[in-house]
Amino acid sequence: MQLYNELLIVNHTNYDINISYDCKHGNDLSDQRLVARNSLRITTTDKNFALAGSEGIFTLTLTGVFEDKESAVIKFSMCCSLTADGNYFKFEKLSPFVRFKVTYGNSVPDGSHVEWGQDSVPTGGHPLGAYIHIFEEFPPDKLSLITYNTHLFSGSMATVGATVTGKTIVIYDEERKNKLIANIIAEKPTIVCLQEVWGAEMQKTVALELSKTYPYVYIVPDVGFTGTDWELALTGGALGVIAIPVAFFLIPGGLILSPVAGFLAGLFGGSSLRNEITNTSGLIIASEYLLSYPRYEMYTRDNPSIIDEESWAKKAIVAFDINIPVSERKYAKITLGTTHAFSDPADADKAIKTAAKFTFNDRNNDALLAGDFNIHVKNSDEYRKLKETMDTYKAEDVVQRLVKVDDYTTWAERNRLSQLLGCKEGKQDRIDYVYFAPGLKDSHLQESFAKVFHDWNVTVNNVENLDLSDHYPVYVEFKFK
Repeated sequence: MQLYNELLIVNHTNYDINISYDCKHGNDLSDQRLVARNSLRITTTDKNFALAGSEGIFTLTLTGVFEDKESAVIKFSMCCSLTADGNYFKFEKLSPFVRFKVTYGNSVPDGSHVEWGQDSVPTGGHPLGAYIHIFEEFPPDKLSLITYNTHLFSGSMATVGATVTGKTIVIYDEERKNKLIANIIAEKPTIVCLQEVWGAEMQKTVALELSKTYPYVYIVPDVGFTGTDWELALTGGALGVIAIPVAFFLIPGGLILSPVAGFLAGLFGGSSLRNEITNTSGLIIASEYLLSYPRYEMYTRDNPSIIDEESWAKKAIVAFDINIPVSERKYAKITLGTTHAFSDPADADKAIKTAAKFTFNDRNNDALLAGDFNIHVKNSDEYRKLKETMDTYKAEDVVQRLVKVDDYTTWAERNRLSQLLGCKEGKQDRIDYVYFAPGLKDSHLQESFAKVFHDWNVTVNNVENLDLSDHYPVYVEFKFK
């Protein structure tokens, strides 16, 4: 019986890589070195024919002197199991200096061509082969971000209430979703922050589509599912057993999907996440760089006894650290927060104070906070309070600073979707923001460009130039200093 793991690792980088193996079942391996621009074959056998098969953790360490030693370490675990559904491969730790492409199969990768294997791990069968390509992550020239309130209600609990009240909230969601994803990808932002993707099925669909371009996609969790329930709701089984085509990280506050092996097709097999009582948070984040150390908090209202449309929404703040290489041995730590606040001014002010603390509390490094604040630029009192909050962290309103004309993100009188939704009044205003606070100790970013797109629309049936949302997307760029 061929109970073994067979790895073919191809190093496309300029780093030499030290490799060690912590064996759980099967044979131990001596430490090895993978030289830059070379390849290495590793076989972990079950020489004792243990029923558990061959299982262990690989540690790859980039050689050289790094400012942060831990940033040079990568770990992944792998198992070729005797049980029918026991095979797995998953990353435990990644480095900002390299990225991976991994394909899998029940055979030995021979290195004859790049397209060997498949994107998902075969949960059964022997042996388990992995063809691993390691590429260098070069310092980028810029960092760009799009934040967009999408008004995608299809499949959400809000549709039940809308049916009762006779209110229209779902209008060509599928067509708008397809076009807005296409438009986002065409702009090639480094980071995408979406709000109001309310339905669980719609969240899955949008995440799957974005994952074809972005290696890291984060779905903020439904707080009704935690721990094992959350895992099972998404995977339909125990972690490490379900076949998924990605490195899969469950971390405090949410779920990171990292399709280092390819697309996310086939993810969420088995049981689906259900929103039987309330909506999700509506937040989705996609990034070209690894999102780590998430912090998540659902907002509370000053008067929790109020029951209205927003009672069904799990509005929240989620923040991450993003490590982006600025040289071969050093990375820039950038904090990203994204949010969707309540529409009541007092509740919105309270929410944004929480979001600012989450995002800007560590003043040492650069930080960005983006999303729908529901605070109106045109309302001097609301905006004054927002400015006071942000001044505490020396954070700047990037759109106000760089967009001198047409900075509005809502205009109900002219927005065709707003008109169809029954919102026929509303002047130009802005409630969507990107705030930037430069790090006091380590700052690498400088604002360079910002724009609000007002021409994102689609023609559906007899509706021409239908705006893709009742909001307009905000795009910002930063150059590295």
